Amino acid sequence: MNPFPKKRYAQYWLRDQGVLRQIVESAEIQPDETVLEIGPGTGNLTELLLQAAKGVAAIELDQTLAPILAKRFAHQPLQVHFGDVLTEPLPAHCPVVVANIPYYITGLILEKLLGSPAQPNHQFRRVVLLVQKEIGERLVAPPSTPGYNGLSVAMQYLARVELVAVVPARAFQPQPKVDSAIISLTPHQFSPAATDPQLFHRLLKQGFGQRRKMLKNNLKPWRDPAAVARLLTDLQERPDSRAEMLSVAQWVRFANQWVSVP
Repeated sequence: MNPFPKKRYAQYWLRDQGVLRQIVESAEIQPDETVLEIGPGTGNLTELLLQAAKGVAAIELDQTLAPILAKRFAHQPLQVHFGDVLTEPLPAHCPVVVANIPYYITGLILEKLLGSPAQPNHQFRRVVLLVQKEIGERLVAPPSTPGYNGLSVAMQYLARVELVAVVPARAFQPQPKVDSAIISLTPHQFSPAATDPQLFHRLLKQGFGQRRKMLKNNLKPWRDPAAVARLLTDLQERPDSRAEMLSVAQWVRFANQWVSVP
C-alpha cells in the first residue's frame, strides 16, 4: 500500500494519468536520454518517464519511500539518490529535468536548475515542472500585468517559458488548496545579452524592490533619479516608468546603457 503523503514534505501524489502523460510529452524526451526526476514520490510519473527514456536518475528527500520505489521498479533503469535537491550536486548526464515540486521551494529549484541572470546554468536542454498555478502565470506574464515581476524577467531572460496546462487540485491526492500548472522551460541565450550580467541582475532586484514606486525612485540609492529618467527617455521609455512596465528586452537595454548616462 502506498504511504499517505507527508505534510512536512509538502507531498501531493499526482494521480491523473492524462496530466502525467502531458508532463512527459511536454518534456520531449529522446529515447537515448536519461531524465532527472526531482521528487519521484511513489513513482507515478517515474513509470511513464521510464517508458519514454533510456533511464531515470531521481533525487528524493523522503527516505521512507525507498522500499516502495525499489519494489515497483525492480530491474528497471532507475537510480534513486536520497537527499535534498537544493544541496545535492545534480547528475551531469541528464539533459532533461521533470519534477512535481513543493510549491514553497519553487524559486530555489528554478535557480538551481537554470541559474540566475548573473550566473546562468546551461546544463539542461529542457525543464518541465509542475508548480503552483499562480507561479506558473507569473513566469509567463507579459509586462504591465499584475503577475509580472523580477522572477518573470529573470526566467524569460534565461529560457523560453511556456505554460502548458492548468492542473486542477482534484488531480492530486490529497487535494491541495490551489490549482497547479505545467510549465516548460527551454534554456536559451537571450539576444541581445546583458553586457554585464551581474549589473543586470542587481538592477532587476533593486528595480522591483517596491513595485508601486517609479523605477527612478527604486534606483535612487545607486543613481540620481534625474539621470535614471534621462536614461529611460533615451531608450524611448516614459521617465516615470515602473519596473513592471519594461519588457525583458527593454530591461537588458536599460542595464546595458546604465553606465553611459551621466
